[in-house]
Amino acid sequence: MNMLKDKGPSSIEIELQRLSPEGGGSVKLMIKFVNLCRYVMESAFDFEAVQSYCALFLKLHSDTILENTEVCDALSKLQNTQEKSWKELNYDMTGASALVTFCKSS
Repeated sequence: MNMLKDKGPSSIEIELQRLSPEGGGSVKLMIKFVNLCRYVMESAFDFEAVQSYCALFLKLHSDTILENTEVCDALSKLQNTQEKSWKELNYDMTGASALVTFCKSS
């Protein structure tokens, strides 16, 4: 993940294109990338970066993903993790908002 964060937008796109079999990668490599994204989301670091990488990944590889059930399964697990992360983030933001509102009114 640090390697991707150090690259510019066009370099990131090239790296993600290389994951698919058409780009010289493999389905296994695509699944490893999805699992990496899931791991990073679970660790609660670089949430925004992972969101953008996943969006680009889905845009670039939608055809390959639809043809391969293993990648779809990995993405389903990622989706569950993402939903859980969003719920936790929403809970934290609601708490922070309530605290700010309380401080303003005091």
